[in-house]
Order: sequence, then structure tokens, then C-alpha cells
Amino acid sequence: MRILHFIAAPAAGGAEVYVKDLLKALKENEQTLYVGFLEHATDVGRSQKYEEGFLSELDELGVKYFFVGHRARRRPWIGILHVRKFVKYHNIDIYHAHLFYGILFGALTGKPTVYTHHSSIARASKLVYFIFNRLVSAYVAISRVCADNLRGYSGSSRITTIYNAVDFEKLKQRVRDYNNTEVFNVIAVGRLVPEKNYEYLLEAISLLPSHIKNKLRVRIVGEGPVDYRDELYNLIGKRGLIKTVTLTGNRDDVPELLDQSDLFLMTSVFEGLPIALIEATASGLPAVVTRVGGCPEIIEMCKNGVCVSPSQPAQMAHAIEDILENPLELASMSRNAVSYSSFLGMQFSVDKHLKLYRSLFK
Repeated sequence: MRILHFIAAPAAGGAEVYVKDLLKALKENEQTLYVGFLEHATDVGRSQKYEEGFLSELDELGVKYFFVGHRARRRPWIGILHVRKFVKYHNIDIYHAHLFYGILFGALTGKPTVYTHHSSIARASKLVYFIFNRLVSAYVAISRVCADNLRGYSGSSRITTIYNAVDFEKLKQRVRDYNNTEVFNVIAVGRLVPEKNYEYLLEAISLLPSHIKNKLRVRIVGEGPVDYRDELYNLIGKRGLIKTVTLTGNRDDVPELLDQSDLFLMTSVFEGLPIALIEATASGLPAVVTRVGGCPEIIEMCKNGVCVSPSQPAQMAHAIEDILENPLELASMSRNAVSYSSFLGMQFSVDKHLKLYRSLFK
């Protein structure tokens, strides 16, 4: 089959990284693949260097790609005509959109259209979904809660749940031993944007007792707008966390950083099913995360952590303190993470996607 995926930009986002890894795995299953981008990374204030690396990987895979251009946000007919022309020229069999604009741009392709909803919240009104139901052949939800919510506001029964997945080959999976640990390396991975709620994370760390706080070395990995990054720098200073918390910026060695870490934290206000949590779990990391989106599903199935409220920093501080003072429990969580995370491997996702594509292709 000839499959065209349409995503936002070649940037360091969970959905984008997931699609790139999915393309690699589909390529290994002898599919012919293409990618359309709404815009360049720099159009949305993201890293040009990361985009170059992203596109270089697509070139190595032999995946052709194109850009619709930033103007299509205000002039959607540009995207509609561009995608239609590309689909016709390359004789595409399946069109797979990963953002709302992608659904609209595929309106005139005449091909089976798949839409993956990468969030646990509605992105549009029920009227918009009523229209989209005429354009979408099948919806994909990335977790159980995403499927339930999507069913509620779209009213569609054509929903398949396919959990986000990661390429285990790029991760270092190992069980940690926490006996006699003097310094705990803690990591949080995600864009520096308000919905990741890093103020909450800094507040929680500042509430920890000194004997715990002094053992922590926290790295927050991700890029974001300069003004928000400056806010976090100021808050780090105000909370007296300069020696404890580091903003690393965007990194291309996240698997190595995960391998060097002892605990994963996530404080998002909302999520779909974060790739960062999946990678941390597959790496063997215990996790303390907010109870949003599909995060509780990962913790429940992999038994590798604790979920807390997204609005109570004291609750997260208590959870961090509780597990760090129990090395046996930490080691058990690490062991569970490695043992129970196999269903998050990319081949599971590939098999389900191919089954869906083939049903539509027929």
C-alpha cells in the first residue's frame, strides 16, 4: 500500500516522534510511505537543527515528504489543493491525518482517510465533528480514555484504539538497584509550554524536605518559547532550586538521559498518551505523573509508579518523598516497568495499523 501521513511539523513533539518511528517500522513491513507537513519547525518557534535531523532520517528511509506551508492555516484551500495533487500524482491508497488541518486538507482526495486523535480532550465542537464524520473513514484513539472521549464528542462508532508506541531498539532497558543511592537523577521530558505545568513541578520539589531535596538532580528536557523559559528560570531562582533543577533545552540523546536517570516525573495538565512516559517506562524508570489522559493506563498496566492530582503540588511532593525513601519499592517499580511494557513496542502498533489500513483498502 501507498500511505500518506500528514503531521504538523518536523519538530520535537510526541506525535511527530511517534509518527517518524511508525514510518520506520511500516517501511520495514514493505509499505510505500510519504509524509506531508503543515509547516516548518521555525514557523512555530521550534528548532531548525532538529528539523534537519528529522528530515535527514526520512531521507535515509527513502520517505518522500512535502510542506503545505504556514499560509494554509488561514487559507485552507491551499492545503486542500496541495494534498489532492500529491495524492493523485503518487497514487496514494490511504491518507492518514494526525491533526485537524490534515482532515480538512484531505477533503478532496477521494481516498480512505484515517484520523488519529492525539489528545484526551475535544479539539472542536460537535458540529465540526459532524462534518468530519463525512470525511473520516476511521478514527484512531491512542488510549482508552481518548477513545471514550472521542466517541462522546464525535458520536462515531468507527474508532480503533491503538496505543502510542516506541522503538525499543533505541532505548536502553534495565532494572535499577536503589540500594545505597546517594544522588537521585530525576528527569522530566516535554516541551516548555504551560500545559506541561512545570510551575507545579518546581513547586512540588520546593516542598520536599531538605534531606530529600538535597539528593535530587532534576533535568527538564525540552524547548519552548523564550518568555516561558525565562519564567521558569526565574521561578527556579525564587524557589532556591538553582543547584537542584536544570533546564537542558532540546536534546537528541534522550535515551541516554533516561538511562542515566532514577525517576521520571510528568506534571501535565492534559495529555493523550505521552511518548515521553512510554519511553521512560520502557527504559525501566519508576514514574510519578499527573492523573490525566492515558497516563493512569500506563501506570496501571505497567505497575511502575504513582498518579497524583494535576492541581495539588503537595500531593506530588508526598509521592516523591514516599517512594524515594523506599528503595525496595523503587526497584520493584523498575522491574515492573521492564517486564510489563512490551505491549508498548512499535510492532504492536504497526500490526494494528496495517490491519486497519487493509480493511479500508479492501
